[in-house]
Amino acid sequence: MPGWVDSLNGPVGIVVGAGKGVIRSLICNKEHCAEVVPVDLAANALLIAVWHKVLNSQKNELLVSISPKP
Repeated sequence: MPGWVDSLNGPVGIVVGAGKGVIRSLICNKEHCAEVVPVDLAANALLIAVWHKVLNSQKNELLVSISPKP
């Protein structure tokens, strides 16, 4: 979809800079984790949650489980 990654701010800017060869090295702390979630993963989780709710329509609750980080 247009507009999701059109900005060069944030992680996309780093990827574009590295791809063009402008950024050759990056000082990072390997203990930190980027909190970036792909849009298709979030959309699929939403669709699965709704599908689960439709199949179990006699209950009034919606349970969604997210696996912990490794």
